[in-house]
Amino acid sequence: MGQICQKLLQKSTLLLLKQKIFLWKNLTPPLQHKFSYAYAQTTDHRGGGLAGVPANPPILNFHRFTPRLIDEETGTLMQLEKFKAIIQELYDAGGYSLISLRDYLDGRIVVPESRKPLILSIDDAYFANQLALNEDGTPSNKSGVGWLYEFAQENPDFGFHVAMFTNFGGDKYYGNVWRHDWWYLGEGWENDLARTIVWGGMEHNVMPYNHLWRHPDLEQLADKDILFQALKMMKLYATTCKVWVGTT
Repeated sequence: MGQICQKLLQKSTLLLLKQKIFLWKNLTPPLQHKFSYAYAQTTDHRGGGLAGVPANPPILNFHRFTPRLIDEETGTLMQLEKFKAIIQELYDAGGYSLISLRDYLDGRIVVPESRKPLILSIDDAYFANQLALNEDGTPSNKSGVGWLYEFAQENPDFGFHVAMFTNFGGDKYYGNVWRHDWWYLGEGWENDLARTIVWGGMEHNVMPYNHLWRHPDLEQLADKDILFQALKMMKLYATTCKVWVGTT
């Protein structure tokens, strides 16, 4: 399991560090990048763009979700029902389909015919309200990404790709026991979290990406300092995986 965590880290983080720095440093004005477009229902691969398909697709970022209607929303907490309504509107009225962040960074956008690309990311992962698994290993629709997976199964042309920006800390725990209307910390939470990460990153296009160590103003940092922030969190991720699930 530890080796799986390391493979996930290498697959999703190491190969993207330089590209991320480029993106962070060039968000304004819009990136000038050559994209290769394709429709999933055809073998048509053309450069330069297709009519109605934006070169820079929207990137939506969410944090945490609550299934409890009594909870007050904040800048980092959204009602799960509101998230469902947003996704439904993006699918129906917006005509959007999900693509992976990696494909975007690689300059390749693939969407079903007549639909538009959309990137969805989750910040400060992992919490169970973001992604949780049921006892049978299926994603819980009481979590945001778990519900999104269910939605994608019912609407396959929407697709299923999520970028999870992993923010681990020494005091961060994963509620692995569902009681009434929320997740609570239970025995074996480390292994449950490891299984959740593996379910997403190795099997279902929910890729863990690197969060920065803190939340610095990137405009005030040199590239080397951004890299330091990213590598420090990456090392914490790798160390945490080893502690949780061993090295074999």
